[in-house]
Amino acid sequence: MKKINFLLILLFFVSVNSFAQENTSQVYVQFDFHKVESKNVGEYLKAEQAWKKVHESAMKNGKALRWMQYEVLLPSGTGVEHNYVTVKLYKDYAALETIVSDLATEFAKVYPDKNFVEFYLNTDKYRERISTEIYKNVDGYWKPNSNFAHKYVRVDFMKTNWEHDEAYSQMEKTFWKPFHIKSVEKRLLNGWQWNSKIFRSPSDPHNQITISLYDNFMQTAQPEWSKTLRETHQGMNEAEFQKKVSETEKLREYKKVELWKLIDMI
Repeated sequence: MKKINFLLILLFFVSVNSFAQENTSQVYVQFDFHKVESKNVGEYLKAEQAWKKVHESAMKNGKALRWMQYEVLLPSGTGVEHNYVTVKLYKDYAALETIVSDLATEFAKVYPDKNFVEFYLNTDKYRERISTEIYKNVDGYWKPNSNFAHKYVRVDFMKTNWEHDEAYSQMEKTFWKPFHIKSVEKRLLNGWQWNSKIFRSPSDPHNQITISLYDNFMQTAQPEWSKTLRETHQGMNEAEFQKKVSETEKLREYKKVELWKLIDMI
C-alpha cells in the first residue's frame, strides 16, 4: 500500500531569496503532516536528519528555499491526526512540477550508494504520512533582519468559500496584517505568514493557514492580543471595530489552532 501511495505522489508531481522583511513574492509552501508512534520517535527523527542532508543539497542547487521540521505540542495525545510536520518552501509554481524528481536527483548526489525509493519506504516504517498539502504564500511580515528565526509557531487553520475569497483577502490585508505588523514592532511576535491552498475543493477541511512565529514560549500566550488589535485600529469607533471583527467571522470558518515547536531548520 505504501508503495502504491508513493507512486501516486510521484505521478502527481511529475504531471502537474530568502524571505525579506515584507514578503510579497509568490513562494509556495509544502506541508507534510506525519503521525509517529511514541516507540518510533527516535528512529523517525534519525531518518529526518538523513533527509536533511538531501534538503540542504536541494537548497544549494536552487531547488528549494527552506526546510523546517516541527513537533506538534498542542493538541496532543494518541487521538491526534498528526504530531510531526515538515515544511518546505519553493520559489515559484514551476518548481512544484519536479518536486519528487528533484528530490531523487539530490538524493543520488548525497547518497550515491543508496536506492531512493527503498530509502523513502524505509522512512515510512517509522511514520504515517497523513497528507501533503501545497499552499501559495499570499502575504507575510517579519522582524527586520530576523532571517525567519523562531522557536514556536501558532498555526491557524481556516476555510473560505470561493465567493468570499476577494473579501477575505482584503480583510486579511487591511485589518489583520496591520495588527501583525504592530505585534512585531512591539516584540510580541517574530513574524506572520498567510498561505492559501492550491488545488482546493469544497470538501477540504481547511484551505487557509496563517502562521505566527515566536521567539519564546511565553509569547505564544498572546498576552496583549486584544489591546494590540485595538491600538492598531484606534481610528475606528467601537461600532466600526466590532463590525470588522464580525465580518471576519462571516468571511471564513475557523477550524482549529495548533502549537508547533521547531526541531530543525535550514
